[in-house]
Amino acid sequence: MHTLPGLIDIQTHRFGTASDQKEDWISLSSAAVAGGFTSILVHSDSEINLCDFLSLNNTSNLAARDAVCEIGFVAAATVENARSLEEIKDAVAVLLSGSSTDDTSILNNMHALNYVFRSWSDDKPICVDANIKQLGAILFTSKIHNQPIHILNVSTREQIDLIREAKELKTNVTCSVAPHHLFLSQKHSRKLSTENMALIPDLATEEDRKAIWKNIHLIDCFSSDHLGIGINSLEGKPTGNGYSGLETALSLYLYAVKGGFLTLEDIIARCYTNPMKIFNMPEQTDSWIEIDFDNTWIIDSSIFKSNIKRSPFSGLELPGKVLKTVIRGETVFENGEIIRKQGSGSTIQPL
Repeated sequence: MHTLPGLIDIQTHRFGTASDQKEDWISLSSAAVAGGFTSILVHSDSEINLCDFLSLNNTSNLAARDAVCEIGFVAAATVENARSLEEIKDAVAVLLSGSSTDDTSILNNMHALNYVFRSWSDDKPICVDANIKQLGAILFTSKIHNQPIHILNVSTREQIDLIREAKELKTNVTCSVAPHHLFLSQKHSRKLSTENMALIPDLATEEDRKAIWKNIHLIDCFSSDHLGIGINSLEGKPTGNGYSGLETALSLYLYAVKGGFLTLEDIIARCYTNPMKIFNMPEQTDSWIEIDFDNTWIIDSSIFKSNIKRSPFSGLELPGKVLKTVIRGETVFENGEIIRKQGSGSTIQPL
């Protein structure tokens, strides 16, 4: 048995409200603690649109009412709210929201972007997805304003090269990668079922995946990219790409430890120390997890605590089953069961 600090997942999506198989705050937070995460950062998305005080406050209150873990929020920065970011100051970060190919997106409005980079607090990051055509311009804007920027979903050699160059120029940039980009590539798509391929965001090439591992020292955080996309009962199919990532992420990282690609210290840095520092989060007091690192378990998505009972990693035998999760001195999860009452979690306020 090994003891680790309570881990932090910096990229969780709830979604699910427009489908028949819904991910709610109870199931989402239960999945987190079952996976060894005592804190999660939930991102604004198409169904949880956190763009003003009312939406952020209402969502925060609903989460606090039902959750069994600590939850922080990454709000959306848009063309419409670029001049009023004070309304979402309680978010731990903002995400430059929208499609890079949409002319109305903030990613294509330099005037609004400059407002965001000038006005957002410089002790919390601005987040952006790595898979946008404007990544180089966003990194340059961050450098000009000396504003911290966090790049999500790094998946290609080109993105790694841009991030390396930005770090060498002393840009205040950090980045993260998700398990499907660490462990899967287009090479593996031939071995995955059509159903599993439908769950995963677009995969990069095997050369890109190897480039990430070769430059793993440039990766500041790991993120589950848990995508709570539900099932439409009329078609019996997922309503979009997405799978339950919170309950498998840690075991996948530990698989890399067993293989000699990572150390336990690497995991602690990327899932605890660095997230807490980058997102200016208060230290978790008396929160920790126990894992069985010596034995393996077979991933069975049918018994996930998440309502999204799908995973492209189902059937794999991996190390590091979570035995116990403790938050603020109280046992939340033990021996496969949630033992803390609904609403015993709280929302995270940045320092």
